[in-house]
Amino acid sequence: MAFLGFLARPRATDQGAHRLLFDMDHVSYRYGDGSIGLSDVSVRIGERRVAVIGLNGSGKTTLLRVLDGSLTPSEGSVRIGRGRELLDPARRADSRRIGKLVGRIRGDDPAAALPAGSSVGQILRKEARSHGSPASRSPTFVGDLLSRFSLSGAVDLPVSALDGEQRHMLAMARASAHSPSCVIADEPTAGLDEVGSAHVASTLFSEASQIVFSSHDLSMVADPGHGVERVLVLDHGAVVCDDSPRNATRFYADLIRSAYAAARRCESTERRHR
Repeated sequence: MAFLGFLARPRATDQGAHRLLFDMDHVSYRYGDGSIGLSDVSVRIGERRVAVIGLNGSGKTTLLRVLDGSLTPSEGSVRIGRGRELLDPARRADSRRIGKLVGRIRGDDPAAALPAGSSVGQILRKEARSHGSPASRSPTFVGDLLSRFSLSGAVDLPVSALDGEQRHMLAMARASAHSPSCVIADEPTAGLDEVGSAHVASTLFSEASQIVFSSHDLSMVADPGHGVERVLVLDHGAVVCDDSPRNATRFYADLIRSAYAAARRCESTERRHR
């Protein structure tokens, strides 16, 4: 996608005073079946653009859902906010306030959980109202939002009538409907071809002032036009590298080669014992 990097010309201003701080202190998360999602993770995130990368099952989605307050850690603590006002997502009152500060984008098919019969316009207005956004009362609110996310002709369409790229755009528009301080996006371009990925990525990075996102697309992470400042590499629920895009993607490439070599050795051993 780097060859289309010219599409990503940031329009969002860098408002450092409005960025959120995410403080994870010795966080672990275990799922109901006993599997480990995160293992003793301590990170502080306050940069404008942060990427999370790792192999499938490494803990990326778990990390993002702990960060956005969707999951409560099994151990450790999370604080979210700015300045001295840090909120605890484990507290109900704080969780509601975090919901107004953070926009969430889910991976795979980000619009799958939306009511298929509702129109795009109805979904966006309902989302803004649910967070008490004053903008939702403006008669031009929906039209302006759809224009920003290349959905101007889709206001009356149901979710089921949207193509893959439009569904991703709707997910971003929905996450941005209440003007959050930070957007947390899990695989925001999953399942799209290079052109669709470039369009979605350029829109996301130009609209949101602060983004924490996961991706398997290393070209998106490394593209200087997207302004990624920091990359966390996860492996087996732990942060194994925390560095610049250049250094972290090199580390990740070595990690992939090691994992592939280990899998080949395992296959070879199994064949010898058959």
